[in-house]
Order: sequence, then structure tokens, then C-alpha cells
Amino acid sequence: MAIWRDRVTGQSMSDAPHTDVPGRWALLSSGIPVCINAQALPEHTPMFLVPDRRDNWAVSEPERQPEANGRFGAGLLPDMTDVRALRQIAVPIRQSKTLAALADVTPLPADLDDRVKFQRIDKEIDRQLPHVMHVCHRPRQQLKVDLEKLPVGRAKRIPPRSIEYLTAHSEDWKRRTAGSIEPTHVIAEIIEDQIDIYENRVSAELVDRIVRYLGDRAAELEKMFALLNDEHNFRLALQVGNHYQLANRISSLWGSVFVDEGISKVAAETRVRVGQMRQLTLGLKKTRLYKGVPGRRAIKRELHHTNILENDPHYREIASLWRAWHEYGAPREESDDEVFAHWQDANLDFSAFCRLLVIRAVVDIGWKLQDPNSPSGSAQIALIGPTGNPAALAADEYGVFTITDEFASKLRIVPVLASLARTADVAQLTSWMDSLEEQTVQVDTLVLFLGRSRELDQVGAEVPALAARLEALTAPPRGSNRVRWFVPVSPFEITSIEKVGRSLNAWLRGKLLRAYPPQIKCPKNLVAFLDVNGLIPTQVSDEWSLTTPVSQRHLDAISAKLSGLTRPEVRRQVGHVSDNAISRVILDFQDARKRYDGILCCPVCEQGSDNFLARGGNAYVCTCNSRSCDTEWGIRVCGLCRESYPYILPDRSTVERNGAANYGWLDRLFGRDCIAIPCARPSAPGGFVCPHCSKCSASPVIGDCDGCPASNGLGLR
Repeated sequence: MAIWRDRVTGQSMSDAPHTDVPGRWALLSSGIPVCINAQALPEHTPMFLVPDRRDNWAVSEPERQPEANGRFGAGLLPDMTDVRALRQIAVPIRQSKTLAALADVTPLPADLDDRVKFQRIDKEIDRQLPHVMHVCHRPRQQLKVDLEKLPVGRAKRIPPRSIEYLTAHSEDWKRRTAGSIEPTHVIAEIIEDQIDIYENRVSAELVDRIVRYLGDRAAELEKMFALLNDEHNFRLALQVGNHYQLANRISSLWGSVFVDEGISKVAAETRVRVGQMRQLTLGLKKTRLYKGVPGRRAIKRELHHTNILENDPHYREIASLWRAWHEYGAPREESDDEVFAHWQDANLDFSAFCRLLVIRAVVDIGWKLQDPNSPSGSAQIALIGPTGNPAALAADEYGVFTITDEFASKLRIVPVLASLARTADVAQLTSWMDSLEEQTVQVDTLVLFLGRSRELDQVGAEVPALAARLEALTAPPRGSNRVRWFVPVSPFEITSIEKVGRSLNAWLRGKLLRAYPPQIKCPKNLVAFLDVNGLIPTQVSDEWSLTTPVSQRHLDAISAKLSGLTRPEVRRQVGHVSDNAISRVILDFQDARKRYDGILCCPVCEQGSDNFLARGGNAYVCTCNSRSCDTEWGIRVCGLCRESYPYILPDRSTVERNGAANYGWLDRLFGRDCIAIPCARPSAPGGFVCPHCSKCSASPVIGDCDGCPASNGLGLR
């Protein structure tokens, strides 16, 4: 029996799913054996629902017809460049013995400096391409002689057998003469040049294979170049001092792996040359040779030794490139077992990659590993917050992670090996995400899918609101108090850790900042005796809100006063107060001190601050004591929906970006140092988009507000 597990919602079912999203579903064999793509599953061991070599999937009992089958949508499966990069990162992850060693692994492809250079097959193609072009434009041909019955006026070469044909076919006579006949049609020789020869079929097939390879190679180099370009931009930002905290983190991350300063130049040169070769090769599909050869060409790896391939100077190089292709460039043919294992490993590698991002991001935003020397593969990891508050990171057998904070709240983090940003069916993706949000109502959920923010251009052009949802820039549906974030992460995007850190900052640190004002339960007569500033009565009897920070000095003064209640004269002056009430007051003030420690801890540099200003209600603002940090943070109240929300504003600066939507702008400007989305208009400094209603605190201006989540069909007012 197959038990289907929805990794995103955490629900199990016995029926097959209606949505084909890679990485979402896992199967568990219980009792009756189950096969995925004819591969038997081990009992009681979850396995991912993966594609076969044609991107289809099928689930059945052994040697029976499939009980369920389907096909993964176009564009949803990752390409081999991403899979190879994930495998390279997964190797040092699995080799790490301790959590401390794991946290030092860099989530970037380790062979980047080698892959940006010309590969051996690239050099062969570049060297032999002039010969391929010559052959395609001036192909060798064979003379082909056919016999065909033609009208006399069109016949040019009449073979001897034409006379024999006429003697037996009087229907082709026009009339008889005294000594002969005058025909209407005769058998004539038709001589034409034949392009469809073996050597030309080899050349056309080689063109197809080179075009496919150069397309994949160009896409790989584009990712690498974008990664290098991002790193270059962060270095420039560090030099001019703009958003230097983020720039410094990115530069340190990059420097931990790569030291070659000339790698960007090499990548740019390789990218340009491969692009030129690809354009030249694509043009060969319009040549006479390519058009004259049938599309289906069954060419074996070992070429026939023909006179043309051996002696023609250009075709000889075609044969040389064919052999080099099979030696250096051709992908290895995999069996069905290997394809199944390949995709299972790819899902596990992506889960390991996401676990690394989560651990590094948690540490970056101020939560420490309680035992850094514990085994790296621990299913349960204890964390300590910036004020000693506990948290835990756990992993289950389905590759899903759960963070539990001190308030017993839970955030499920689900790695999904699907390129959602590259989907070819935007409408289907929208429907899937809508249904998913309706199902994930029990717990907060963060879905990490494989992709880069810059890949959201196509989705954003069709449905801007969907692109904003895929960057975790939108509010939950009305009436929902659960967060459901979708965040693209990739080994080829240098801000992947920052993206995860932004979501975890919003969830973990956001709860610390929302713990204002702390509640104190204290009898009224005791409140008057303690004479503490900032105690405001609530609607509940004997409960008070402490709206001003409490320091250790305040705690010492309160404890001294409470200890004075042991004297009868003081007790008579205060009135009746039970010992339990006194103990409760001490504990509440100690807890309030702890809450204020979390509130006053700078979310960027983690230094304590004494710059606190209450703004009425639940709103307040803090600023960092450090002049080199100068971050502002606190709680604001939306002027439209009246909901309060936490925010961080590094450097107390305004956001500067140009006009139209530039996907990933938030993580390239602020990274993890962000909770609420800052307004992107220079004319509205300090404004934010409310995370509850997705509306901006500033009035919109057409053009200036393009690309802002509040303008993407999400409540622009």
C-alpha cells in the first residue's frame, strides 16, 4: 500500500495527488510493495516522487499496471547545472563531523573558478567550428541517377532501354510514321545531386548535439556570471559605504571560498565566446546541408571509415569533433535504476543545502548553537537566542525542518526541488499556490524552492502578484493568522542565506519585538508602593503594561522594596499582599527585563541599546548606540488596517532603486536586516508596506511605485 505524504502541508493520504510538483510528494510503502517508475521502494522508508527519463512518473505494485501516473510540468524540473552544484555542496556537508564544521560550509559551487574557464570540449568546438560551417555551407554530394517517364519536350538524356519501353507501351505513342513512331512520353534519365549521404547525416547530427550543449553551457555561464556580478556589486557597495553590513557579510562569504580576483574577467570572456559559438551554430540549421538531411538520424558512436571522412580536409575534422564530443562532452546514458537514484539523491542534496542555509541564517541573526560540537547530522539542534531564550531546530524523515521558539510556536521549513520561477504554466502554478495556502492553516510554513529571484521576470510579466508571493513579499490571506512564505534559493545566488535569514528574522526576532509591552500582575496597593514608571493598567484586574524598559538597577530597587515588606510597619502601610503575589511580581519583573533585553538588542550588530522611545499603544522605536551601525527598529501601527508590525531599518537610510520591478532588490539592499518591506520611493523615506494588509504607508505615485508589492494588485490605494 502506498501512503502519499504531502511534505508542504504535512498531511498523509492514500489517494494519488492532483498536482504534479517536483519535491512536494513522498511515498511510503506499507504492507503491499510499491514501485515508483518500476523501481521497488524499501518498506517503511520514504522516497520522493521523481521523474523518469521522459519527465513522467508512475506508481504501481510490482509487475502491474500503474495505479497513478502523471507528468511534471515544463520548466519545473531543475537543470543539470543546478543538480551538479547541489551535489558539490552536499559533499562537504556530509563530510562535516560537527555542527560547528557544518556551519562553516559555504553554500556556493566549489568548482566555479574551473567551470567559468573554457572546458576541453569548448576548445574542440571552437577549433573545429570553421570546418563545421564550411561543410554545412558547401556540403559534398553524390550524383543520383533515376529513370522517370517524362513528356518528350522535357527529356534530356534518353537511355537505350527507352526504345524497349516504347515498343511495349503503345499508349505513349503520338503517331506512327513510315519508318518509326513519334512518342508523347519517353523514359529519361534524371540526374541530381544527393545531399542525404552518410557523412552529411553525421554533420547534421553533430550540429544538433553541439547546439544543445552550447545552450546548456550558455545557461550555466549566465548563472555564474550573474553570481560573480552580484559579488562585484557588493564589493563596490562596501567601498563606498552603502549598506556596508550586508556588503561586508557577502564579501566575507565569497572570500571564504574564492580568492582569484580575475575570475570575473575570465567568466565574461568565456560567456561572450560561448554565446558567439552558439549563435553561429544555430545559424547552421538554416543551411542547405541541414535542411537536406532527414530529422531522424540514427548514427552510432563509432563512425564508418569512408573516403570522405578520411580524406576530405573538412570532413576529417568533423570526424575528429565527433569523437571528441563522445569523449568529453556527451552526457552518459543512464539506466532506469540510475535515473531513479539520481533524482532521489538530487532531492536529498537540496534538503541538505536548505538545512545548511537555515543553520547559517539562524546563527547570523543572533541564535547560537547550544552545543557546536554535537554531530552534524543531529535530528534535534538546540539553539539559544540573543537574550538566552531557547529555540530548537528539528528534522523529520521526509526532509522537512521545524523551528520551535520559546513561545512553543512552530515554523515548518519545506525544501521543494522545483523551479517554480521557471514554470511554463503560470495559471497552473497560481492555482496550486492558492489551494496550498488553503490547506496550510495549522502552522506557519516556509517553502524553499530552487530558483533565483532574477528568474521571476516571466512570472512577473504575466502575474506581478504571483511574483511577489514567490519572493515572500505578500501578506497572508484575509482572516488568516498564519504565515506562508515562498522563497527561491540557489547555489548560484549569493543572497540565498540572506533570503532565509530575512524570513527567520521576521519570524523569530519579530516575536521578540512584539513582546511589548510586557505584562505585570500586581495588586494596586503594591503598585503604588513600588512607584515604578511606565506601569499602565490593562482591562484585566491587577494586570499592568510596563511601557518603559526595566534595567538591573530597577530590578534591584524593586527587590529591595519588596524585601521591606517583611517589616510589620511597612506591611501595614501597604495593606494586605499575599506572599504568592509578591513572588509573582518578582518573576514578572524578571521576565519583563528579559523581554526588554530582546527588544533592546540591535538586530544588526547585536549590541544592547538604551535609546528607547514609546509612541503610544504598542508602538515604539529603538536606535543602536553604535555610530557605525545606527540601525533603527521597533513596532509601527499601520494607518489603514491598524495592525501593529515590527520593522528594521539599517543605517536609518532610505531605499534607493530605479523605477520598475527588479526582483531580488530587497535582499540585495538589506538581506536579513529586514522584517517589514521598506517603501522604495525616495520621496517617502522611512515608509513600509504593512505585512498584514500589503498596503503602503505612503500615497502611491504611478511610475515611482512600480515593482512595490503594494502596487502589484495587492491593495494599492
